[in-house]
Parts: sequence; C-alpha cells; structure tokens
Amino acid sequence: MSIDKVKVLEGLEFFKPIPDFIQSVIADELVEQRYDEGTTIFSKGENGDCMYIVADGRLKVHDDGFVIAELGKGEVVGEFALLDDFPRSLSVTAITDCILLRLDQSTFYSIIARRFEFAHGLVKLLVRRLREQNERLREEYEKREVALTIKVEQTNEELVAIMSHKDAMVKTVSHDLKSPLASIGATVGLIRDALKENNLADVERYLGMIERSSSVGVRLIEDILNLSKLNSGTILLNKKEFSLKHLIENVITLTQGLALEKNIEVRAETPDKIILVGDQLKLAQSLNNILSNAIKFTPPNGQVVCRTDDNGFLGKPSVVIEIRDTGIGIPKDKIDTIFTEFSSLQRMGTKGEKGTGLGMSIAKKIVELHGGKIVVESEVGKGTTFSIYLPKE
Repeated sequence: MSIDKVKVLEGLEFFKPIPDFIQSVIADELVEQRYDEGTTIFSKGENGDCMYIVADGRLKVHDDGFVIAELGKGEVVGEFALLDDFPRSLSVTAITDCILLRLDQSTFYSIIARRFEFAHGLVKLLVRRLREQNERLREEYEKREVALTIKVEQTNEELVAIMSHKDAMVKTVSHDLKSPLASIGATVGLIRDALKENNLADVERYLGMIERSSSVGVRLIEDILNLSKLNSGTILLNKKEFSLKHLIENVITLTQGLALEKNIEVRAETPDKIILVGDQLKLAQSLNNILSNAIKFTPPNGQVVCRTDDNGFLGKPSVVIEIRDTGIGIPKDKIDTIFTEFSSLQRMGTKGEKGTGLGMSIAKKIVELHGGKIVVESEVGKGTTFSIYLPKE
C-alpha cells in the first residue's frame, strides 16, 4: 500500500497554516513506519523527540488501563514532543495494524526556522489540543467523582444495614437470653428452699424448669451461630442420597412432643419412592424449623399435614414438600417479613410459645443453599401452607 504523504498532509488541520510548497517539503521528511496490532508506539515516561500522523489504522492513547482517546486515519499524536524534550505523559498503542508517518523534532525545528507563519499556526493548534485534552480529563474526573460518590453512599447504606442488623441481634440476645438466665437464677433459689424443707418433689419440678430454660438459651445461641455461618457462606453441604419419607418421619418425631402438648395431629403423606440428593441434616433442620413454627401457630386440637410430591416445578423439575396447618394464619402484607432476621412479626404461639425470631430465616437460607425456594400461602384464621421446592438433581 503506497501512501501519498502530500495528500495526507492536505487533509490535516494540523498543517493547514502552511503553504503547499512547504507541505511538499514536510512530506519528503516524513518517515513511513508500520506497526502490528498491539504494538506499543511509545510509552509513558519515554523521552519524546517526534510526532506521528495516522495514515491508516487506529491507535489508543492511554494511561495504564485508562483510555484517554482513540485516534484514526488523519489524526496526530505526540505533537508536544516537537516543542520540548519532556518525557511522554501518556502511552500510545496500536489497536489495529497501522501505518504511521513520523516527523522528527530536529526536522520540525529546521522547517519552522524558515517559516514563521507555520510556527505561529502550530502553536495555536497545540494550545487548542491541550485545552481539549484538559476538558476530556475534567469530564472523566467528574464521572469518576460521581461514581465514587455513589459507591460511598452504597457503602454507607451497607454499613447502616450491618449496624442495624448487629443492633437487632444484640437486642435479641440481651432480651431473649436474659429471660431464661433470669429464670434459672430464680429457680436455683427455689431449689435451695425446697432442699431445706426436704421437698424432693419440688426439687424435681424445679430442675425440669431449669432444663427447659437452659434449652431456650442454647437454642438461641445455636440459631445465631447457624445464621452467622449461613450469612458468611462458610457452611459446606455434605450431599448424599436419602429417602425423603425417612427424613420427614424423623422430623415429625422430633416435633411430636410440641404437638402432644397441644393435642395437634401431625400427619405425613409421603410416598416411599422419592429419593433426594442433599445435606440430610441441614434439610432436617430447615423442615424442623418450619414444622415447629406450624405447630406453634396452630391452636390446640388442630392439624398439620406434611405432603410430598416429586412432580413439582419452579423453573426446573423439583420435589415439593408441603407443610399445611390449620393455624391462625399470616396477614398477606406480612408474609414477606417472616423470613427476615429478627423480624418485627415475631409473635407468641397459640399457647404462649416463644421463638428466637431466627428459625424461619435459617430454614429459607438452607433451602436456597440447596438451589431451592420456599413459597408461602396463608389466610388469617384458616391456616398457612409452606411449599418447599428442592431440585431433583
């Protein structure tokens, strides 16, 4: 490819101030150079002693990874090197295969020494180019400042959320843990009095009260630790094949004591054939939290049914586990809050049962960790249905 250097110069605003015959002189002094894609033309910090005209291809002007400009055919780069010997302030790299025309500083000085009007026009152009570059840098600075402001605001919002979560956790621990500890302390005093009177029946009853109170405290601490691990992503699933029917029967056994206290029938409708792959212990914890919650909010003599089906679908083939109760139900505008940690929806059960406010959040996170989802349907006064969808694979 032959380059008509005079024609290239005629199309450049950079050289418009000079007469045609001087353009021919300059054209004779231009050195044609070819560069492959990705080649560095010059680097930031190098001493500059020439400028380049893009005869063909594209270049990028950059400062490390930040691209200042892209230049194409008929554009000039490195022109400040014609006037001073300072190091290059930016780097230039070929975006495509390029043909460049180089004008050396020594040649430039030789020409302007003979034509003052040429020197005057070039100085005006250099000043304008400098202003354009400063304007680009100012615009980029403003964009970065806006982006940084948005990032700072987002960080502040995250910090506020973290502090709010911490405050809620501290409040829960201080309040909910204080009650069982205070109960234990008071009961110890009752035991002392009973021992003085040699009343062993009362001692046995008081020891049962201490056992129940300590269980409440331990459960709260375990819930907080489990939630912390789930939130930090440090829990690893131990996935294995297991029978879903066997899992549900075990969970129902764990909650049987709660159900008997309120004469609530808990029934399973689960076929033998359903096999899941997952962390059986973690899923048992999730189902136990949901089933316990159903019993908690179901009045005495009510009913809770666990039904499973391997034909569920929620974006992908799934097994669905339905836990349906005849409880007091949840207001529609409050359903989304039941999985919120330390939710303000925390309520006493139908027999005054207390909870930590963390169980449902833990249940949801465990299901999601398995790639599943929980869907809730409820009507006040008629009961609630939790549908747990778990992928088949």
